[in-house]
Amino acid sequence: NEPATVILTKSIDLDEPNNFEKVSDASVRITDNAGKTELLYEVANGVYTSQMLRGEIGKTYSLLIESNNKTITSQCKIPPAVPIDSFTVINSIYPGGGSPRGNQSAPFYEVKLI
Repeated sequence: NEPATVILTKSIDLDEPNNFEKVSDASVRITDNAGKTELLYEVANGVYTSQMLRGEIGKTYSLLIESNNKTITSQCKIPPAVPIDSFTVINSIYPGGGSPRGNQSAPFYEVKLI
């Protein structure tokens, strides 16, 4: 039951470092399947949040972004929560097992949901 938050960044090539440039001064609007619409406010560079809109299970939401003479749209439905029966945490050298790649040295943990 949190406010809707959209972090708007420019895309980059897959082989580039994960330094995503934030997009400011965009128009970001969310509409639910009941027709309620809210214009999100930019609360930080590239971060937009709602004042009233809260996500509800089973509702479908449409996103409309307008920036730099481009329009981007998206739609999603919030599914019901999936109950977790149990889970296991495994200390692994690399996700999925195996050897680290490149300069990876930190331990990884896998969580297996059942």
